[in-house]
Amino acid sequence: MKNTDALYLTSAKQDLVEKFDSLALKESFGDSIEMAELRQVLFDSSYFPNNTGILPGSSIQFWGLIKNYPITKQDVAHLNREAIFKKYEIHDFWNRLFYGQYIKVYKDRAGALKFVIGNMAWAFIISIIFMAFVHFILYIRHRRYYVEHVVFLMHFYSFVFLIFMIFGGFNFENTDKTQLGIQPISMLIMTLYFLVGLKRFYQQSWFKTCIKALLIFINFFCITLFIVFVISLISLSLF
Repeated sequence: MKNTDALYLTSAKQDLVEKFDSLALKESFGDSIEMAELRQVLFDSSYFPNNTGILPGSSIQFWGLIKNYPITKQDVAHLNREAIFKKYEIHDFWNRLFYGQYIKVYKDRAGALKFVIGNMAWAFIISIIFMAFVHFILYIRHRRYYVEHVVFLMHFYSFVFLIFMIFGGFNFENTDKTQLGIQPISMLIMTLYFLVGLKRFYQQSWFKTCIKALLIFINFFCITLFIVFVISLISLSLF
């Protein structure tokens, strides 16, 4: 079941709370104060309402195609997808497709996350293709071939991976404090390496190099964010 333990544990707790409340109401054991205290001792004041849905809100719609159905966590834990579709009368193709995949991801969020991260290698490959085009435009007067920009970026990406491996490979006693110092240092090293690389590879002044490096960073952030979003969306739809 991978990471479904939390979902089924919550469902089991809810079942116990409901059975306790039902039994207390039916049998009338003791006064209400004593039962409330006993309930608090047994369940630590926990209460898991039946109407807790897997989607937030009650009026979420996606492009007018996906309707919001109040599917509860309890139903996700106890029913399969076909039973859920039947109970909530989900007949539309797009709704069945969306909720079927959403329920699958919801029941194994850790597995879905690992699957998405495993596909992120494509993000670096695709970003090199787009970022090489950005370099080609910014340095169009240098008459360099597109593949030369690709090679430059592959060299820089390799250095970035090396830095991550070096700084991520140490075991520190106080991780929180050391990360505050390590992250700026690693970012500074990568930034300086990139600036020096641009300066030496394209042979321009430091002023032009810094300006173009800023433009490259902005484009890199926007392009990478978009690529990561698309790959995450595709990965979740194929999980």
